[in-house]
Amino acid sequence: LPSAISMRSSFAVCRLVPAVLLGLGLFAGVASAQAPGAFARFGMGARATVFGPQAADVFGDASPYHNPALAPFLSAQGLEVSGALLDFDREWAAVQVTAPLQPRAGIAGGFVRSAVTGIDGRDESGYSTGELTTSELAFFVAFGTRFTENISGGIGLRIYRSDLADEIRPPTALGLGAGVAVRATDRLALGLVAEDLFAQYNWNASPVGGGTVSDRFPTRLRGGAAYLFGPEAGAGRL
Repeated sequence: LPSAISMRSSFAVCRLVPAVLLGLGLFAGVASAQAPGAFARFGMGARATVFGPQAADVFGDASPYHNPALAPFLSAQGLEVSGALLDFDREWAAVQVTAPLQPRAGIAGGFVRSAVTGIDGRDESGYSTGELTTSELAFFVAFGTRFTENISGGIGLRIYRSDLADEIRPPTALGLGAGVAVRATDRLALGLVAEDLFAQYNWNASPVGGGTVSDRFPTRLRGGAAYLFGPEAGAGRL
């Protein structure tokens, strides 16, 4: 009987731990999606949509937008333009310019824009006032340098702007980021980055009868690993 109770307890713990971790992950995702700057967390370009924001891929020109420490590993100058038409009349676009700075550094810059169009405007009596449009914009610059052949660090700067209504002055926010990348072996790399430090919107809705409020961006700490597959360099990445 004690053995059976012990087995049941272990089984309950094994079921409880994944459930708690899954709940925390879902809660964090919802909270992050509802917080300001969510449009900028989609990532940079189509590659980030497929692979996710990469914090450690030093092997294949991953965007320094995701980790400034990846900038020194850029192989050549580049221009990336991405756009998407999403459900519910949403638009999203991103532009990035990258360049290596010999012998040990790299830099990237660009912007991300999101908009919602076709919003049905109504007055207090319910009469139509026409269609409304909202938009958000983020400019960024990222710089990184190698401390050694296999260790790099970088800093990033993002400037956010949000346009919600013509009567309200669009607020701006300044966010800082910092990251590190380590090429542990010829095939394995690790990365760590902190994003949107000190960023917040300060809203003033007094022109439309509201008040003032501060809307802080979530500070995110992300880590990752990248592994190079295949018998030769560049054969495949994870």
